[in-house]
Amino acid sequence: NGNGNGNGNGNGNSSSGLGAGDVNGDGLTDIILTNDANGDAFVLFGTSDLAYSAIDMTSLDASDGFEVRDTVNMPTFYEGNANGDFNGDGFNDVVFNANDMLSNATTVVFGGADLGTVVEATTLDGATGFQVTGVDGGQAQSDFVGDFNGDGFDDLLIWEGATDNGDGTTGAGVVVFGGQTLNGFQAITALDEPGVGLRLKAANVVDYTAVGIGDINGDGLGDIYVGAAPDQDDGGGVVIFGVDDSGIEIDFANLDGADGFRVVAPVGESLNLGSTNNVAAAGDFNGDGLDDFVIGARAGGNPDNAGQVYIIFGSTSAFDATMDLDDLSFNQGFQVLNDGGGFFGQTVTGGADINGDGFDDIAIGGGENANGNEEQTVLLGQDFSGNAVVGGDGADTFTGDAYTGDRFFGGLGDDILIGAGDADVLSGGAGDDILVISDTNFVRVDGGTGDDILRIPGDSGVTLDFTQPGHEGIHSIETIDLCGVSGNFLRIRPVDVAGLSETTNKLFVTGGAADGVTLVGDSLFGDAGDAQTFAFDGVETVGGVTFNRFISGAREISIQQGIVISREVSIGDLGDESIRFLEVDGDFGGSPATLGIGTAGTLGADLNGDGLSDVLVGGPGPVNGSGVIFDIRAEELPGSGDFDLEGQDNFSFGNGSGDVVASVGDINGDGFDDYVQTQPNNDSNAGYASIEFGNAGTGRTASYDPINAQLESTAQLGRDVSGGDFNGDGIADMIIGAPRFDGAPGAESGRAYVLFGQDVAAGDLIIDLNALDGTDGLLLDGITAGTRFGQGVESLGDINGDGLDDMAIAAPF
Repeated sequence: NGNGNGNGNGNGNSSSGLGAGDVNGDGLTDIILTNDANGDAFVLFGTSDLAYSAIDMTSLDASDGFEVRDTVNMPTFYEGNANGDFNGDGFNDVVFNANDMLSNATTVVFGGADLGTVVEATTLDGATGFQVTGVDGGQAQSDFVGDFNGDGFDDLLIWEGATDNGDGTTGAGVVVFGGQTLNGFQAITALDEPGVGLRLKAANVVDYTAVGIGDINGDGLGDIYVGAAPDQDDGGGVVIFGVDDSGIEIDFANLDGADGFRVVAPVGESLNLGSTNNVAAAGDFNGDGLDDFVIGARAGGNPDNAGQVYIIFGSTSAFDATMDLDDLSFNQGFQVLNDGGGFFGQTVTGGADINGDGFDDIAIGGGENANGNEEQTVLLGQDFSGNAVVGGDGADTFTGDAYTGDRFFGGLGDDILIGAGDADVLSGGAGDDILVISDTNFVRVDGGTGDDILRIPGDSGVTLDFTQPGHEGIHSIETIDLCGVSGNFLRIRPVDVAGLSETTNKLFVTGGAADGVTLVGDSLFGDAGDAQTFAFDGVETVGGVTFNRFISGAREISIQQGIVISREVSIGDLGDESIRFLEVDGDFGGSPATLGIGTAGTLGADLNGDGLSDVLVGGPGPVNGSGVIFDIRAEELPGSGDFDLEGQDNFSFGNGSGDVVASVGDINGDGFDDYVQTQPNNDSNAGYASIEFGNAGTGRTASYDPINAQLESTAQLGRDVSGGDFNGDGIADMIIGAPRFDGAPGAESGRAYVLFGQDVAAGDLIIDLNALDGTDGLLLDGITAGTRFGQGVESLGDINGDGLDDMAIAAPF
């Protein structure tokens, strides 16, 4: 799991080498090499073969790695890194900087399991990567900066120190938001539009440093450092805090501490940064749960060019608009001095726990020993507050005893760290560790190396929602244990699975029937190859436990059988795919424009008993016309792209059905969920309701027997529907509202029908609303004319603890 930088000067064979993250998804760190002599770049795959022989870079095979070329523009790729996943597919992507191609350029190659031996940059098409042309001559600097805007995807910073801003100042760049599909070749000026990215503007720039430094203010968004000193000849920089906005400009001259701050170099000393090698994210060096960063000032110090290094601590407290490196407080960080020559701080890197104690460490290049030879220095992270509990080489168990936030560091060995809640910092270090949380108020949960488990006790009632802010502090976790006692819940997207572990794109979830996992995607129509959609991929048994496996590109999540699994998509996110609901056979009785697709729907019904929730979407037609219901079941979804919903995927029928579609549970006791569809405006607003019974096959019940009502023309039967077990017989019941029913109190007093389920075959279930006698259902009438009792009906579950489901019925007028 490397993001370290390293430069070396030699005979032109390689000008830069970098630990690249995992580009091919095999769980091993890869290496990037660039070559000033011919401008080419190489990605060499990590290997566990200790007998690995020398590699001939001129004849790589697909198991060794691949070469990146641009035979058209002939650039010099002088630096590259792969510490981010821009498109969220679970593979680290590679970004290369070039300083002599069309006024400099940035090339991004998306990672993958099979990239061949040569990637031609000019053939990148947006799906395989992209190139961005600059706006000025000179050197561009690019870096993946984490999730700057909070959408779950890693973002890309492109910085050009020589850019003329047109107002007498220089220095500009963009933060390009990940997760979007860009053209294969485009100008940087098109990347600061709303939804695409935002623009950064400096006052004047003296170097080209531009790097991501982690989340130093603890708001869940990635932050960046740019070497830009408006009025300092000796150098300095600015820190920009992440922001969940786009299409805006951040002007460095206006930073006020809330959106970022200026870093001022010591008086009379030159930071002379010059490249990303002099500034780096440091991970959590001091163990407070917040990211830190490090600045190397290779030309500073005493004597001249001795070099010095600054460690800056993250903080949730407010930052001042200016941070003076010559006047750091104990809480802000500290300075590391060098008493000799050798440009100490020429390179810095951090974010890795070298000695496995749970604290991230920092490596510093430069400096000389007594013999005049260059040194490499490692600073080991540690607790500076005296509040941390640190384990040793063995298996430690630490248990929190106060709801104030615990700071536990496991060290070596297989440790158990049990937080008591609130602002916990739990860091496992080396070994296979178990980290226990009782709420979601933790600051950081980091498993470290090994196979680590995040456990939520069974009596916690916690919902761990990776789609919302607050989960960013979870790192290096391979298993989430929901415990299966009182009910814990997980909501997770494919992109979240990719970010949980640095060594694998797979997550295991264990628990029981009381727990639930919601798989969140952005499309109803995805298959296993789609980047942001989970697809069922069979069953696997690991350690005697059986799991349902779901995949999305290179990412996998395996959920223990017995846990309730649901799928969630947003109809509003379907884009053009929502139009495909109109591409069905059958007579809708009106123009498709009147169908109102998506005005009715439900998630969570398991109609065919396969353990997966199915999706019901109503497509109501014009008043007194016809309609359609789409019953989309997981095993029947086609691969991807355009398709028609035909035959097995929907039913169309008269009476404008589908205005309300609701799962009501198993109303006939056959073991399969059933659903009700209604059209309250049918037959001059009398209303209409019918039931489809679930079955184990892929077909649908061909006929819909309506519920016999024979109400007056304005009753609006079926305005709302809900289901629950109200009489405690173990079979689902349902409520149907008829808010405009004219009862004894007067016009539109309203009525609600409670219909008891019956343990009979589907064809033998007869429901007559006009003949309910208390054994098969109830009539509930409104007490005041015009109040429309039954406008809304809802099952509440058991709110008074008597073992029976309760209900609410609204009379809004």
